[in-house]
Parts: sequence; structure tokens; C-alpha cells
Amino acid sequence: MECSVGNRILGWPHCDDSRVAAPDSRSALASARGSLSELVGGLNRQVCANSQNGRFTTAFLAELDPATGDLTYLCAGHNPPILTRENGSVERLKSDNIPLGIEVLEDYKTGVTRLGPADLLVIYTDGVTEARNEKQQEFGEKRLLTLLENAGGQRSALTLSHIMQSLDEFVGAATQHDDITCLVVRRS
Repeated sequence: MECSVGNRILGWPHCDDSRVAAPDSRSALASARGSLSELVGGLNRQVCANSQNGRFTTAFLAELDPATGDLTYLCAGHNPPILTRENGSVERLKSDNIPLGIEVLEDYKTGVTRLGPADLLVIYTDGVTEARNEKQQEFGEKRLLTLLENAGGQRSALTLSHIMQSLDEFVGAATQHDDITCLVVRRS
């Protein structure tokens, strides 16, 4: 899930059981005020109150200042997104936060980076890298990174299309048991 609100790009609470996340979490994100840490703390309290049988929600949320490229982010147990710089270097947007719904008083910490012109940010669920083909081989992070290395300066929509096409070709007719979700952001 992702939405843009003014200068805020918010997104990606993720769980395998939709009963875990609070039913109005998307509207809560869109109307939230305060820092990203405060926002996620409030969302965590909602998830804790609605969690069933010890289930939890991983999340990646970010706030982008489009004028400067400053990106404040928070990763709560989610796959760390991949940031590929224009010069080819790769960063992972990690933070030492636990998933939502585990500890009601958790103090969530943010990270900060800057998206430069032509940098590429890829946020994805584990269903992308853990997708299996008919031989039970995983798509894997290495294949995803190779696709990003070859993306060059192409538009984000084209990069996403190439990722999904490569994934479809890799898995073939194999049944998937997890969601496959990917968001690609390129600052122009």
C-alpha cells in the first residue's frame, strides 16, 4: 500500500494476514501529523490492539522532500529497500526496528538519506525474492540486483515492468504462495 500526501510518500505496511493491520490504517497514514517515528508508533499501537494470535506487520514508510531529495525512512522488519545510485553503488535502507504489532511501547527509529537525480529506489516484499520456479529455485536478491544494475537511466515504470516480466519468466507456471509487490521510485 502506498499513498502520496503533499511532500509525504507514505507506504508499505505489509502482512500476510489482512486481519492484522487496523482496518483504517491507510486513512490514518494519510491524515497523520508529526514525525515519521510518531506516526509509526501510533500505527504500531493500532496493530497491537488488532493483532490476532501473535501475528505482526512488517512495514517500510518514507517521507520524501521532492525539492531536496531528502528521504527520511523507517524500516520495521521489512526487506530493506534497495537504493541504486546514479554511479552504480548500492545502499540498503535498513533500520533496527521490529515489526509492528509485537511491542506496544516500541520506540521506532528513522534513517535519513538523499535521493539524487537519477537514483533508483526499489521497495519490495519478500514475495519478489522468494518467488519459486517449477524447480523450487528462488528468484533471489542477486537476480533482482542484476536487473537494477542493467536499468541504467530508464523510467521507473519501465524498470518495474522489466522486474515483473523477468519474475514472470522465471517462475513460469509455478504456483506462488506469497504476494509479489514492488514499488520503483526514480527522482528526476
